[in-house]
Amino acid sequence: MISYYELSQATNGFDESNLLGRGSFGSMFKGLLSNGMLVAVKVFNLDLELGSKNFSVECEAMLNLRHRNLMKIIGCCSSIDYKLLVMEFMPNGSLERWLYSHNHCLDFLQRLNIMINVASALEYLHHGSSPIVVYCDVKPCNVLLDEDMVGHVSDFGIAKLLGEGQSKEYTKTMATVGYIAPEFGSKGIISTKGDVYSLGIMLMETFTRKKPTDDLFVAGLSMKGWISESLSRAIDQVVDSNFLQDEGHHHVDDIIASTSSILKPALNCCEDLPEERMNMTDIAASLNKVKAKFFEASDKNVRRELEGSLEEAPKQPSLVAVPQSPATATIRIATASAQHHPCSPRIRLFFGQASASVFWPTLVLPFLANPCSALFGQPLFELLSPLFSPLRRVFEPLFRRLSATVQPLFSLRSTISVVF
Repeated sequence: MISYYELSQATNGFDESNLLGRGSFGSMFKGLLSNGMLVAVKVFNLDLELGSKNFSVECEAMLNLRHRNLMKIIGCCSSIDYKLLVMEFMPNGSLERWLYSHNHCLDFLQRLNIMINVASALEYLHHGSSPIVVYCDVKPCNVLLDEDMVGHVSDFGIAKLLGEGQSKEYTKTMATVGYIAPEFGSKGIISTKGDVYSLGIMLMETFTRKKPTDDLFVAGLSMKGWISESLSRAIDQVVDSNFLQDEGHHHVDDIIASTSSILKPALNCCEDLPEERMNMTDIAASLNKVKAKFFEASDKNVRRELEGSLEEAPKQPSLVAVPQSPATATIRIATASAQHHPCSPRIRLFFGQASASVFWPTLVLPFLANPCSALFGQPLFELLSPLFSPLRRVFEPLFRRLSATVQPLFSLRSTISVVF
């Protein structure tokens, strides 16, 4: 237990400047504990009839659950006058904030990873916990992102605990319009297949950047119908327009194809009859399969581009001559940017006031061809060249397969000093 006094101190008296957001049953504040830990403090509104019950449900659900993609409860504070939950702080806010921000944009792979995180958490709730937990409120604002942009499912206030294979009827559960399964909206029936339906809607929203309540969906047109009609003939008309440009070595065609492979199971998740929907294990497996195929396509693109770059490289390096007297040459590896091809960074050499910018394979391949000569001079090279010939046969093919590591290497700004 954490004292109310400490939480009040941590949030500066629950000051508005520390307010992270308000929900149906209370408010969330950012706090700094005395041990230096940043936390999120949820203050339940006890004026509402369901406020106290919501606190009990959330404690019961979250304190007994352990999964990397679920929000972690650090502690609680409760009395007849107040009820508070203390949770880990998520510095990057909600998925909803990122989807609709004008200043930031999630790329395709970030969105896919977050959806895999959510599907993994829900799979655990449905198939890995006892009793089964039905989350009941799957939507982007309940997916919070940590410093590494990993998704965590939060806010278990209306979650329900079920026995194996059960479904129940509830009339007072306040789920969100647009994400509610038909059987819940009409009869109040709650089951794991309701979460599947809501996840299907969120998948569509995440990759189209359209809310299920968007003004576009009027006169009988729903998000499901809109996407279903477009899948076979005009998928590029429904995906987020931010995808319609190359992302590094991820080509538009690969992104569109992968998005199509996500939206197809998303539509299955939204079948009207619960028994016709996929289960959460199959959804998680489907998303991971899309990710594997996307990486495979990207790797082929990198290899193709790297091979093309190597063919275009000059046979001999055009470098500033190395001084005869001992001197220090500084090699600066520039940060790759949108204007520079990720597979063709250039290296700048500085010799005193003189400098040269060279294509990196031009610099490295000759060294691999004659490493002994480059290091020790021609006479010693002639003596030791039989030893280096096998090394060349080993290293040259390895160098040509560096495509998987080239981009991360050159995304760093580094300086290396070499003494000649």
